[in-house]
Amino acid sequence: SAMKKATKFLGSAWGQRVLLLVLICAVMAICEPKFFLGSNFSSILLAIAIYGIMACGMLFTVLVGGMDLSVGSMAALAGTLLAIVTIKFDYSPTGFLLGFLLAMAVSLLVGFIHGILVTRIKIPAFVVTLATKYLIYGVVLLITNSSYIYLEARGLTYQLGNLRIGTVSMPIIIFAAVAVLSIVILNFTVYGRRLYATGGNMKASELIGINARRNVVCAFIIS
Repeated sequence: SAMKKATKFLGSAWGQRVLLLVLICAVMAICEPKFFLGSNFSSILLAIAIYGIMACGMLFTVLVGGMDLSVGSMAALAGTLLAIVTIKFDYSPTGFLLGFLLAMAVSLLVGFIHGILVTRIKIPAFVVTLATKYLIYGVVLLITNSSYIYLEARGLTYQLGNLRIGTVSMPIIIFAAVAVLSIVILNFTVYGRRLYATGGNMKASELIGINARRNVVCAFIIS
């Protein structure tokens, strides 16, 4: 019956999470009557978009038994590089593209280094990424001379953060796209299944022909 299915769902891990979310929303609604307004939900999604994107990337490293504590510092470094190059090229599309490619290249390099240190040097991912977290943040402070970088309200960098499609902001759309892409990769691709196998038992996955080390390195690059 529907009641039995509902009870079974609420007793599952996902059901408990949904119940907890409902309780949190109920408390918030009691404390603030305007909590359920569409504009409020849009503001919440906008505030958590960057964290959601980083969480999608970190999920890949968690699945292989690792962790990436450097994602916050990497976001700061990527944003800094993009901003500096964009300003240098006077907010032109070319400057945005070059800045984006530079930020991506540096991010991919850091992810590759993380993967090599974890798989080849055998340093725990927690130790590696904790160290690079502060190292990367120090690089950001050096590049910016410990001061803010101010971007004018024009160019593709501005549109990336402020453009709206209907009432939905671009960062929310990007977050949704990254989340859907992550779901597709993890659930409907061979690589996704191999990640689960690698995280479940690395030695067993290697015995059946899966290149576990490569999967771990790729996970850190994605993160």
